[in-house]
Amino acid sequence: MSSDALIIWLWQNAKRISWWTGWLLLSLVIMGYFGSALWTQQSQGVFIPGVLSAGHHQFADKCQVCHQAFTRDSQAACVGCHASGLEHDTHSAAKLSTASNNTALDVSRCVSCHTEHKPEITQKMGVTRSLDFCVGCHQKTLETRPNHQNLAADSCTQCHNYHDNRALTPRFLNAHHHDPKLSAEPRLIQRNFSDYYRQQIKFPLKIFSVIEQDSPSFVHLSSSLASEWEKSRHAQTGVNCKACHSNSTASWIEKPDYKVCQDCHQAEKDSYLKGKHGVAAAYELPASSVIGGAHLPMQMGAQHRKLNCNSCHPAHRFETTHAAIDGCLNCHADTHSLEYKQSTHYKLWVEEQTSKGAAGIGVSCASCHLPRLQTPERVVVEHSPSTNLHPNHKMLETVCLKCHGLEFSLDALSNQELIKHNFNAAPKVPWKGWALLPP
Repeated sequence: MSSDALIIWLWQNAKRISWWTGWLLLSLVIMGYFGSALWTQQSQGVFIPGVLSAGHHQFADKCQVCHQAFTRDSQAACVGCHASGLEHDTHSAAKLSTASNNTALDVSRCVSCHTEHKPEITQKMGVTRSLDFCVGCHQKTLETRPNHQNLAADSCTQCHNYHDNRALTPRFLNAHHHDPKLSAEPRLIQRNFSDYYRQQIKFPLKIFSVIEQDSPSFVHLSSSLASEWEKSRHAQTGVNCKACHSNSTASWIEKPDYKVCQDCHQAEKDSYLKGKHGVAAAYELPASSVIGGAHLPMQMGAQHRKLNCNSCHPAHRFETTHAAIDGCLNCHADTHSLEYKQSTHYKLWVEEQTSKGAAGIGVSCASCHLPRLQTPERVVVEHSPSTNLHPNHKMLETVCLKCHGLEFSLDALSNQELIKHNFNAAPKVPWKGWALLPP
């Protein structure tokens, strides 16, 4: 084709060429946008087919936390986070894979009941099954047990839980049904990390004063920070500046993160990363996504706050008393949190802190949501609030029964108004499950 003919052809087809060129450029831009999100693993929320549940909303921009390439779902990812919730499971896969399983439910896969991206059918705890699906296997229970005959088919979960029935077993309920409302000596477990640390160190304990702090000369340490450190447990147990602010790969770390804390607090670090507070660090998500995307009401000033160890344990002071209450109330603004200081639990806490009450009688936010657990080595503080939160009867053995009887505790935990107002009164309505126990 001659140059003149080519010019004439281009002139005659200019509109079509412009349209195809524009379409090609637009396609390249779209492909580049989605390709960048896919291959750089940033802002993957553009692929999300529907809203995530309250438990997984922080993963909206990082699909690979749950999904593996070329697979429909990742059972391993589910179990990797939720294995502890299956330890007391009365509906094991082995049991329900027998002929007694009369439903088409594949109990070996979590997504049989928990399907994400479908907010229109998602209920509490991420359940996407109708509440009457229990009768698929338990229809005879409603028909033959006298104490179940008048119950609705969708009311099972008011007394039973599919997973994690650590306290709702007939044997446990019958054994503690008539326990007194208050224990003879109500006390929570006391922390003993300082004693444990002293036993573990291989060198003589040195208590540092402010003049012995070993920060390098180029670091300006204000007198207030130096004073806070001097009064802290760190200074009193031989932990100097460089113990936290330096390591083998850097001469000075301005703002140490949890990776430094784990050198001494390994158990607390592990549980912290499994909970909602630490999940951003565990999966390298934006640190502010925990509070900024929270589904509970938060304090106005906390919306863009980044969560790390120092968010609750102020740097250089590391006060556990601050972390136990103010560390929570500085962020949380739901009614349950805001009414804590009107509760009897708080009054007991003040009495303990002012030495007007015995050690262990006080109950802080952390006492229930970040409980102390006795291990063979020492008392460990559970730093994952999810461990004790849903279903809330999981806190019975770790917290409630240290002071209260089982009947009193379950009556209180089943009363949503009491929970909302932070247990500001004794429960008056019994838990429905008591009526189902044999006489």
